[in-house]
Amino acid sequence: MSATERFTADDPDQLSEESRNEGWELDYVQLEAGSFRGDFTRTSLNQLSLTRECYARRMELVGTIRSDVFPLVFTLSGRGPGRFLSQSFEPGDLLHMDGGDECDLDEPEGLDFIGK
Repeated sequence: MSATERFTADDPDQLSEESRNEGWELDYVQLEAGSFRGDFTRTSLNQLSLTRECYARRMELVGTIRSDVFPLVFTLSGRGPGRFLSQSFEPGDLLHMDGGDECDLDEPEGLDFIGK
């Protein structure tokens, strides 16, 4: 059975709180001035969870990934390059890490991605 949730945030602190509700220890930090909007769609299928996230502003995600997950991130679009674990990435790249790793993701403005 699958379930889909939608969540819209107008403040990065809402995203940090939502991540903690899901068992993640991530802080979402807006890197440029202006109004904020973050859109999430999460679909869960048994042990698989897919999340689509899109932010209107440049963001940084910092924290620790849960040890029982192995994230894959498919970057769909964005305006400019980003940085993931000290490596540059472009929209269209695939990002991955091991569960329990430290996360450091500097996202370009308008990044739209799907994560598993």
